Amino acid sequence: MTILVPVSSWRTIMSFFDNTYITCFADHLSEIILFLDRTGSIVYVNSSVLHILGFLPDELIGRDLVSLLHPSERAWLTSVCNGAKPASHWRSVYTKLQTRDGNFFPCNLDYCIQTPPDQSYDIIIIAHGTTNNIVQEDDPDCSVDMLQTVLDSILDGVAIVSNTGDILYANKAARLIVGIPQSYDIKNFNIEVFLDAGSRKKASENLMQIIHGGSVHITEYRLQDKNATGEWIEAIGSRILFEGKPAGLVSFRDITDKKRVKEEIKQIEKQYATIVNEAPEPIIIHTQEIVTFINEAGLQISGYDRDEIIGHPVYAYLTESSNMKVIEAMKAREDGNQIREYEVDFITKSGAILHLLVKNSVIVCDKESHVLLFISDITQRKQLEEALRQANKRLNLLNRITRHDLSNKIASLEAYCLMTHNDVLSPEARYRLELLEQTISMIKEMIEFFRTYQHLGVHDPQWVDISVIMKECISMMKNLPCTPSCDIGHILVYADPLIKRVFFNLLENSARHGGNVSTITCSWYVLEKNGIFRYCDDGIGVSHDEKEKIFEEGYGKNSGMGLFLVREILAITGMTIRENGVPGSGVQFEIIVPSGIFRYT
Repeated sequence: MTILVPVSSWRTIMSFFDNTYITCFADHLSEIILFLDRTGSIVYVNSSVLHILGFLPDELIGRDLVSLLHPSERAWLTSVCNGAKPASHWRSVYTKLQTRDGNFFPCNLDYCIQTPPDQSYDIIIIAHGTTNNIVQEDDPDCSVDMLQTVLDSILDGVAIVSNTGDILYANKAARLIVGIPQSYDIKNFNIEVFLDAGSRKKASENLMQIIHGGSVHITEYRLQDKNATGEWIEAIGSRILFEGKPAGLVSFRDITDKKRVKEEIKQIEKQYATIVNEAPEPIIIHTQEIVTFINEAGLQISGYDRDEIIGHPVYAYLTESSNMKVIEAMKAREDGNQIREYEVDFITKSGAILHLLVKNSVIVCDKESHVLLFISDITQRKQLEEALRQANKRLNLLNRITRHDLSNKIASLEAYCLMTHNDVLSPEARYRLELLEQTISMIKEMIEFFRTYQHLGVHDPQWVDISVIMKECISMMKNLPCTPSCDIGHILVYADPLIKRVFFNLLENSARHGGNVSTITCSWYVLEKNGIFRYCDDGIGVSHDEKEKIFEEGYGKNSGMGLFLVREILAITGMTIRENGVPGSGVQFEIIVPSGIFRYT
């Protein structure tokens, strides 16, 4: 709907309201309304420019108004922009505005140079046709009626108040907010009737300040009338002349729901603050590397008082090496590569060093980033880990010494056996000698198993190429009955560094126990997101009752540790192995590789 408003009424509206109201009105008016900055550039134009000049508003934003004026009519605008001083009164000039099709629209331009510093524009211009066929200026009744129509269309309350607080005018929204029926004579009410006792003095002081030309910020007041729509309002006002006398023009809105939500948020924040402050683990918040919060648990483990940490750099209490970790984490965060977890060494007030695990998360509040640190004291864990490392170190030393001594003794036994072969022995004695040699061989295998098992899980898992490892194992085997086929492409699995022992044992199993093996093949496929590595030969296979037993410790021929070790190595990273071949047709070992620990190159 387009509202037809006389220029005199529009000027009145302009003097009453701020940007939000003015643009709201302007978009429903028939005249062209323009806001210019002091350089003459258009910062706002209403939609009427489309049907009068043929331009879309967005086409003119940022454009100099002088470019739309007839060349012979440009001097006045240049003069206004270059030298005119702010003034509260309006001036008029006749000019012509260029239309989209190149013609010129004759019109009167009413303009005013603004004085308020908080406006986003400096010059207001109203362009209306010279025929003045919208509403006649000399029709005062129509002027008043149109102004009231505009004010009643506003959702916020608008009131005019005398210097004694009497209400001289109120629009529909104002009556509804404070609870005045539309049929009541507004002049029978004073603002104190509607305000809570605690708000009356503040309202009276602000009203007098406005009427005497002062400025007042938006202020909250509490209502007391039971007919009001809410309990709280916020208001702002300015000085005007009403019926020849100074008065206050006040705009206000119901903020009861807004305050209720704020209070609920405040309570929630208080609850969360209590939870965070009483959390059993230390929590620190820092903004731009400066600590802004630390909970009670953090104070307890640090030994510092709160004011000794708040306001200080987050890395001020760390060892030099840990400072570098924090700086790296900050730099990574700036580059968009968040380091979620790292360990630091913290120096307590007593000088003790604590080992801490730090997990961090970035939160944004009021457009500012804050880093939330969740801290766990892992000092005891680190001490236990170090104690375990030292214990393992001593055990490994003992194992090496024991293996060395046993190996020397076995070498002596083998030498004695070899020399005994040259002696004349009875068949029974020679049989016993062979049993002794077999026992020595088994002991050697067991020593080798202990040496390998000692290193199981000691080193971190790594990504290895199955086909490369398999080919290395094949090249190491001297007694393979055939050349294995392993054309599976390049597949990486995440495994313990001893993974080579797995494939070596499978090949050795075929060579030792497979019988007449003539074919060994390897293949790869995916089943239900798990990778399956399949190893097959055409030997004698494994009987049904042994398919699970062969992976047990000590079961089988020789040391009985081969396939047991295979299963243990695979289990380090969650892999498993099974045998499901057909007895008499060869073995079929399948290594199941879970999703996430295999990938393709």
